[in-house]
Amino acid sequence: MRTRRRQSALLFTALGSLLAVSLGASPAVPAQPRSGVQAAADEGTTDSAAGANDAQRLAEKTGEAVEVESLRDEYTTTYANPDGTFTANQYVQPVRVQKDGKWTGIDTTLARGKNGLWAPKAALTT
Repeated sequence: MRTRRRQSALLFTALGSLLAVSLGASPAVPAQPRSGVQAAADEGTTDSAAGANDAQRLAEKTGEAVEVESLRDEYTTTYANPDGTFTANQYVQPVRVQKDGKWTGIDTTLARGKNGLWAPKAALTT
Protein backbone atom coordinates (compact mmCIF):
# COMPACT_ATOMS: atom_id res chain seq x y z
CA MET A 1 0.00 0.00 0.00
CA ARG A 2 2.82 2.43 0.88
CA THR A 3 4.62 1.67 -2.35
CA ARG A 4 1.51 2.49 -4.36
CA ARG A 5 1.09 5.83 -2.53
CA ARG A 6 4.75 6.63 -3.02
CA GLN A 7 4.49 5.82 -6.74
CA SER A 8 1.34 7.93 -7.08
CA ALA A 9 2.96 10.85 -5.28
CA LEU A 10 6.04 10.56 -7.47
CA LEU A 11 3.91 10.40 -10.62
CA PHE A 12 1.85 13.47 -9.66
CA THR A 13 4.99 15.39 -8.73
CA ALA A 14 6.60 14.55 -12.06
CA LEU A 15 3.46 15.48 -14.02
CA GLY A 16 3.07 18.71 -12.07
CA SER A 17 6.68 19.67 -12.73
CA LEU A 18 6.33 18.86 -16.42
CA LEU A 19 3.16 20.92 -16.64
CA ALA A 20 4.76 23.88 -14.85
CA VAL A 21 7.76 23.82 -17.17
CA SER A 22 5.67 23.51 -20.33
CA LEU A 23 3.36 26.38 -19.34
CA GLY A 24 6.31 28.63 -18.62
CA ALA A 25 8.04 27.90 -21.92
CA SER A 26 7.65 30.35 -24.78
CA PRO A 27 8.40 29.83 -28.46
CA ALA A 28 11.90 30.70 -29.58
CA VAL A 29 12.21 33.98 -31.44
CA PRO A 30 15.25 34.52 -33.65
CA ALA A 31 17.56 37.20 -32.34
CA GLN A 32 17.62 40.41 -34.32
CA PRO A 33 20.91 42.23 -34.81
CA ARG A 34 19.28 45.33 -33.31
CA SER A 35 16.18 45.92 -31.25
CA GLY A 36 12.83 46.39 -32.97
CA VAL A 37 12.49 49.94 -31.73
CA GLN A 38 15.99 50.81 -32.95
CA ALA A 39 15.29 49.14 -36.30
CA ALA A 40 12.16 51.22 -36.75
CA ALA A 41 14.03 54.40 -35.87
CA ASP A 42 16.85 53.56 -38.29
CA GLU A 43 14.56 52.81 -41.23
CA GLY A 44 14.51 56.44 -42.28
CA THR A 45 18.15 56.09 -43.36
CA THR A 46 17.56 53.27 -45.86
CA ASP A 47 16.30 53.64 -49.41
CA SER A 48 12.59 52.98 -49.81
CA ALA A 49 10.05 52.81 -52.62
CA ALA A 50 6.26 52.83 -52.58
CA GLY A 51 5.63 49.57 -54.46
CA ALA A 52 7.35 46.20 -54.76
CA ASN A 53 8.22 46.68 -58.46
CA ASP A 54 9.76 50.11 -57.85
CA ALA A 55 11.69 48.80 -54.86
CA GLN A 56 12.98 45.83 -56.87
CA ARG A 57 14.21 48.07 -59.71
CA LEU A 58 15.89 50.46 -57.27
CA ALA A 59 17.54 47.56 -55.42
CA GLU A 60 18.94 46.16 -58.68
CA LYS A 61 20.18 49.62 -59.69
CA THR A 62 21.83 50.52 -56.36
CA GLY A 63 22.98 47.05 -55.33
CA GLU A 64 21.46 47.55 -51.87
CA ALA A 65 18.26 46.40 -50.17
CA VAL A 66 15.31 48.80 -50.55
CA GLU A 67 12.30 48.89 -48.25
CA VAL A 68 8.88 48.27 -49.83
CA GLU A 69 6.81 50.99 -48.14
CA SER A 70 3.45 49.60 -49.26
CA LEU A 71 4.12 46.42 -47.24
CA ARG A 72 5.14 48.23 -44.04
CA ASP A 73 2.91 47.77 -41.01
CA GLU A 74 3.17 47.76 -37.22
CA TYR A 75 4.87 44.35 -37.14
CA THR A 76 6.64 43.94 -40.50
CA THR A 77 9.31 45.59 -42.66
CA THR A 78 9.84 44.15 -46.15
CA TYR A 79 12.91 44.74 -48.32
CA ALA A 80 13.57 44.12 -52.01
CA ASN A 81 17.06 42.66 -52.44
CA PRO A 82 19.39 43.29 -55.39
CA ASP A 83 19.32 39.57 -56.30
CA GLY A 84 15.57 39.68 -57.00
CA THR A 85 14.38 38.22 -53.68
CA PHE A 86 12.45 39.86 -50.86
CA THR A 87 13.19 39.78 -47.14
CA ALA A 88 10.49 40.38 -44.51
CA ASN A 89 11.52 41.20 -40.96
CA GLN A 90 8.64 40.35 -38.64
CA TYR A 91 8.45 41.24 -34.96
CA VAL A 92 6.33 39.69 -32.21
CA GLN A 93 5.48 43.13 -30.82
CA PRO A 94 4.71 46.32 -32.72
CA VAL A 95 7.79 48.39 -33.58
CA ARG A 96 5.98 51.39 -35.10
CA VAL A 97 2.59 53.07 -35.25
CA GLN A 98 0.94 55.51 -37.62
CA LYS A 99 0.69 58.93 -36.07
CA ASP A 100 -0.66 61.89 -38.04
CA GLY A 101 -0.43 59.81 -41.24
CA LYS A 102 3.26 58.93 -40.79
CA TRP A 103 5.01 55.89 -39.35
CA THR A 104 6.88 56.55 -36.11
CA GLY A 105 8.74 54.33 -33.67
CA ILE A 106 7.01 53.17 -30.48
CA ASP A 107 7.39 55.69 -27.64
CA THR A 108 5.76 54.64 -24.37
CA THR A 109 6.71 57.86 -22.57
CA LEU A 110 3.57 59.18 -20.91
CA ALA A 111 2.38 62.66 -21.83
CA ARG A 112 -0.72 64.62 -20.91
CA GLY A 113 -3.10 64.87 -23.86
CA LYS A 114 -5.40 67.73 -24.87
CA ASN A 115 -8.18 66.03 -22.92
CA GLY A 116 -6.04 66.10 -19.76
CA LEU A 117 -5.53 62.34 -19.65
CA TRP A 118 -2.12 60.66 -19.60
CA ALA A 119 -1.28 58.40 -22.55
CA PRO A 120 1.80 57.02 -24.34
CA LYS A 121 3.27 59.37 -26.95
CA ALA A 122 3.22 56.69 -29.67
CA ALA A 123 1.81 53.23 -28.95
CA LEU A 124 -0.48 50.72 -30.58
CA THR A 125 -3.87 50.78 -28.85
CA THR A 126 -6.71 48.32 -29.23
